[in-house]
Amino acid sequence: MAHQLIGRARFLQKRYDEAIESLRSATALAPSEEVSHRFMLAEVLVQVGRTDEARQELSVLLLS
Repeated sequence: MAHQLIGRARFLQKRYDEAIESLRSATALAPSEEVSHRFMLAEVLVQVGRTDEARQELSVLLLS
């Protein structure tokens, strides 16, 4: 949960690379919250123009 909160804070601060790193860590450390983490990660990735990566994150959710 802490990594997700840090990721969200970094996103709001426009520190996108740090947000992505925190949200990837959150996904790995708390698989039970994977949907929330991956969705937020996709949001950040779209914000920085990395739409292919965002699409990949969302595809994981749809296939699970």
